[in-house]
Parts: sequence; structure tokens; C-alpha cells
Amino acid sequence: MAIIVGQKSNFLFRCQSISWLEESRIPRVAAHMEAIEPRVLKSEVEIIPSWLDRNQISSLDVSLFRGLKNLEHLLLNENKITTLDANLFQDLQKLRLLWLHENQITTLDANLLRGLKSLEDLRLQGNQITLLDSNLFNDLTALKKLDVSRNKITFLDASLFMGLTELRIL
Repeated sequence: MAIIVGQKSNFLFRCQSISWLEESRIPRVAAHMEAIEPRVLKSEVEIIPSWLDRNQISSLDVSLFRGLKNLEHLLLNENKITTLDANLFQDLQKLRLLWLHENQITTLDANLLRGLKSLEDLRLQGNQITLLDSNLFNDLTALKKLDVSRNKITFLDASLFMGLTELRIL
């Protein structure tokens, strides 16, 4: 396992290989990452948007995104993530897009999305989620798109979508 510092983002990854792709002048990390060193993600090192999708990431340290107040897009889809700490996204007040689809997530803490008032697009499809807490989406007043398809959800509380006044696509 090599530790590689990317020249464009000062990001430190523990991975097999890494390559950079230009998409609208923003570097995209394409790697077989298994872990990200939390100490490297500081507010001065932000990537907006941050593409961490299509890797082998199985867990995320609770402090990983701490202090990244300007992060707007976070793509963690198509990894091997099973659990998410309730405080993982607490500092991401400007986050507008959060993709967690195609992982192995089984549960979502009721406080996981607390404070994400700018979030517009949330993708949770293709996981192993069995239950959505009735308070999970309470703070998502700007949410326009939500996808929870292809999970193992058998029951939805009637109040789950009550505060989602901007929701256009479900």
C-alpha cells in the first residue's frame, strides 16, 4: 500500500494507484482507495467538488470531513461503506450534493443529516438500508432530489417526507 500525495490537491491517499482526470478543470481522483488519512483533509485543502466514488473505501473516520465548511459536492458512491457515524457530515453546511449510492450501508443514524440545510441531491439507492428514521430528513429543507430505491426498506413513516417542501424527484 503506497501513500501518494496528489500534486493538484495536496490530498494524501493510501491506495494501490492513483490517476488524475480533468473534468471542467477540477481534478478527479480515480484510484483503488481503501482508506483516506483524516489528518490531511483540512479546510485549506478542500476539493469542490470532492470525488471519492468508485473505490474500495469501507469506512470513514468521524473526523474526516471536519472543518470542510465550503465543500459543496461529496461523491462516495460505489464503494464498500457499511456504516456512517452520526457526526460524519456535521461541518458540511454548504453541502448541496451527497451521493452514497451503491455501497453496503445498512442503517442511517437519525442525526446523520442534521444541519445539512443546503443539501439538494441525496442518493442512497442500492444499499442494504432497512429503515429510515422519521427524523432523518428533518433539516433537509432545500432537498430537491432523493433516491432511496433498491434498498431493503419495508416500512416508511408517514411523517418522513413532511418537511421536504422543495422535493421534486423521489
